[in-house]
Amino acid sequence: MPSQIPVPTIAPQNLLWPPCMMTLEGHSADVFAVAISTDGQFVVSGSSDKTVKIWDAQTGALQRTLKGHTKDVTAVAISTDGQFVVSGSSDKTVKIWYALEGHSLEVLTAANVGDEGGFAPNIQDNREGLDLVNQAIAQAGYTGKVEIGMDVAASEFYKDRNYDLDFKNPASTPDQHNKSIQIVGDALTVTNPLRIQTAIEKNAVNGLLLKVNRIGTVTESIGAAKLAQSDGWGVMVSHRSEETEDTFIADLVVGLRT
Repeated sequence: MPSQIPVPTIAPQNLLWPPCMMTLEGHSADVFAVAISTDGQFVVSGSSDKTVKIWDAQTGALQRTLKGHTKDVTAVAISTDGQFVVSGSSDKTVKIWYALEGHSLEVLTAANVGDEGGFAPNIQDNREGLDLVNQAIAQAGYTGKVEIGMDVAASEFYKDRNYDLDFKNPASTPDQHNKSIQIVGDALTVTNPLRIQTAIEKNAVNGLLLKVNRIGTVTESIGAAKLAQSDGWGVMVSHRSEETEDTFIADLVVGLRT
């Protein structure tokens, strides 16, 4: 078989394309995908400028710009009734939009699973993760009732026998925040009553990260929690990386009233 198929350089007169009807301009980068509604009323385009645009096919006017993807939009489609626009992106998400309002209806994404079976969403940065948690809190009806805690690996801020935090707010003093912020001991206390007692005496932290398999038994874990609570510490029950997927620690949280 020939490796190439010859194509006539001059098309017959009856196959010539008509002149371009209009040019739609508005994207700031390469256009990767286009679609037209079945009734021919509007055109949808996706671009590496991370946006989806909806155009009036009759006038060429830009109707709306859909923003939400964090990387190139590489595919677009329109539902047969013209109510929805679907876009796919190299940010690994598919978004479904209301065509008229331009609001995102649904985001479809492949979720990862943590090493204990936990939900690990496909996010691009830390702020997106916090936004996702806030959305979940709101959808569950717990707005104003749930607070977010972050494991910031504070030891990484330790330099030359001090915590390098002054540059954030030179006027800030620890006393301003001691009652509202919990400094939680993890590797510092290792759920060990002896180390917890030392931390109490040195006023090193005001919270305990309790990990059952670090101290070894449930009985010892309860004792560690009671010791921490006796000094007014908060207690956070936690799993350890790559341990069991068993849900017992949720029951322990309730039992310890943490």
